[in-house]
Amino acid sequence: MHYICVHGVCHGGWCWEQTRIDLEKLGHSVSTPDLPLTSLEDDASAVRAVLDESAEQCVLVGHSYGGLVISKAACDRTDINHLVYIAAIMIGKDEVFMELAAAYPTELSEHVIISDDGTYTVDKHNAVNIFYNRCKPDIAIKAAQRLRSTAVECVATPAGSEPWSSFPSTYVLCQQDNAVSPELQQLMSKRAAKTVSIDTDHSPFYSSPDELLTILHEAGEACE
Repeated sequence: MHYICVHGVCHGGWCWEQTRIDLEKLGHSVSTPDLPLTSLEDDASAVRAVLDESAEQCVLVGHSYGGLVISKAACDRTDINHLVYIAAIMIGKDEVFMELAAAYPTELSEHVIISDDGTYTVDKHNAVNIFYNRCKPDIAIKAAQRLRSTAVECVATPAGSEPWSSFPSTYVLCQQDNAVSPELQQLMSKRAAKTVSIDTDHSPFYSSPDELLTILHEAGEACE
């Protein structure tokens, strides 16, 4: 099975390094593209390019904002076997995440830094507690140093599609998340065919890699 793991805002494909290694040990192929983070359409196009190059059926894995991206990229595809949303945006086609999230404030919404050029980022000091509050300190600090800017437009655009009506889907709800409200995750997860809860932070690829690996592997096996 080919897994395409899609990162969230301010991150890059680097956050999936351990997940990639673990999945490959189980015999899967894995792609971890770097999104441009310039618009939802640009990011979805980056994922479609990986899908177009793959000779295998794929499991699309979206973390955080990456959930919005995989939903957009999955539209009208026939080469996807499963969608996995990890603490991810899973909203209706006419919904806008930035508007929806306003009713569910978190530490992330309190510490976003918006620039005049229409991009935003998170202060690296606060990022440790926002994204990695259950991770080992050395891993959290290293990851926070790699964060980059994201266009506000990415989360201010309607989703445009609801692919879970066409493909099997799993939602991984992170109960100690300081970035995307667990309450909001609970609401969004109702759209998925299956929900699995993990007692961890926003970044289970660092904080709970073994649990996450089991969930991803099972999603792939369910398709075979």
